[in-house]
Amino acid sequence: MSDLRAMRRGDEVARAGIGLWLALAGAIAGISALLWARGPLWALAALAGLIGLAAILLGWPIVPFLALHLAALFTHYKWEVGPVSVRPEHVAVLAIGALLAWHLLDRRRWPVVTLPGWFALAWWGMNVLATLVNALDPRDSLRHIIRLFLMVLTYLVVVNLIRTRAQWRIAAAGYLALGAMESAYGLTVFALQPLGVRVGLQRNIHVPVLLPYGTLEEANHFGSHSAAWALAFLFLLLALWRTRWRWWSLAGLILTGLATVVSFARGAWISAVIGGALTFIFYGRGRRERWQRAALLAILGPLSLIALVAAVWVAPPEFPLVARLRTFSSLATDPTFSARLEQTKWALAEWRQHPWIGWGPGAFYQIHGIVRYIPAWISNLTVRTLHETGLFGALFFYGWALLALALAVRAAREAPALDRALLLGLAIGFLSLLIAYHATDGTWLAEIWIHVGLMVAGALATLRERAHARPAASHPLRA
Repeated sequence: MSDLRAMRRGDEVARAGIGLWLALAGAIAGISALLWARGPLWALAALAGLIGLAAILLGWPIVPFLALHLAALFTHYKWEVGPVSVRPEHVAVLAIGALLAWHLLDRRRWPVVTLPGWFALAWWGMNVLATLVNALDPRDSLRHIIRLFLMVLTYLVVVNLIRTRAQWRIAAAGYLALGAMESAYGLTVFALQPLGVRVGLQRNIHVPVLLPYGTLEEANHFGSHSAAWALAFLFLLLALWRTRWRWWSLAGLILTGLATVVSFARGAWISAVIGGALTFIFYGRGRRERWQRAALLAILGPLSLIALVAAVWVAPPEFPLVARLRTFSSLATDPTFSARLEQTKWALAEWRQHPWIGWGPGAFYQIHGIVRYIPAWISNLTVRTLHETGLFGALFFYGWALLALALAVRAAREAPALDRALLLGLAIGFLSLLIAYHATDGTWLAEIWIHVGLMVAGALATLRERAHARPAASHPLRA
């Protein structure tokens, strides 16, 4: 009887699927025909959008995840809708989130939040509370609140999209492949600037060459995320060194590593060095081996730093890279560093007035307006979190980060070699982003939330499958 009901249920699902695709095909044809009267471009745009929707439904859940990541890579491009800047990632998460909600309702499944997710929601709630209590211009803070909610929603959407370890492996491979393509594009436009190419490049008055941002918000974010992708590729390369896949990992590492270098982002350089040191230590499996690697690094690290400083001061200063490296020895007089340090001092002084819940998002601009011909902003992640959401907000934000990292490390202990390398590579990449964001914060953009969402989804899928495998293996009839 149960088999008969299952067959009937399968027939109903098949008929519903056929009806859905017939309705979708009719919608594509009908909307394209209606918009043709307004012009061929309108019709083609509608057709492309509907075909993209069909691809997302057909390739569920991998294609929607990759579409969300691809949209997040185009943060440099936005539309001004009144006082709100609408970016591709905002549209993508709303569309994919709606499809995911329909998918969960259709299967009578509750969304997965987990403890890190609750901390992320609590951090967003602190932004709301600080706005209601202390914001100087609550209407201005409201647009920041909406944008930050979409970021937390992005994280939750990714966690709920990727459910199995097989899906996660494909999604992680696609994520890193798109990251390598972004780095390759930035490298290409950087190399072509002598030919007059200016797309994907920006000017920094303190650097003699144009800096690549690719399609990301700016060169600092381009360098920070390239460094995070490079660390993930490095972990993969170490895990796959004896297989034929090592060449793909090596190619990705070269592309993303070079992109980190030519971004001229000092925060990205520092985060890459620290992430590389952590990779060297934690790639060892045993505790004894890790301690040995840490001791070796403690000895060779200072010697390598001394050698690098000597090489930089011997090299000709006409080279842009050498000139940029030399600025580390003169940060006190560096214009960018001194300006950011001054704004950090202002922010900390203001935070002491509302130490527990902060001033609300966007309050620093509401207080200071335009400083040195640019809108006032806080570049440091921790200082910004304290200023906008106080100690409680910082507790929830860093609680989210630490809980997500702990979940990834816990799952990595039980995962096979490839999955372990992916999880730890993403974890160290996330740590490098947190470090780099203390120079230029990017938590108001979707890329870091996708990165952490993918890491947590992989950890949950690994732990879920291991939990299901243990009872089956221990059952006396299945041993």
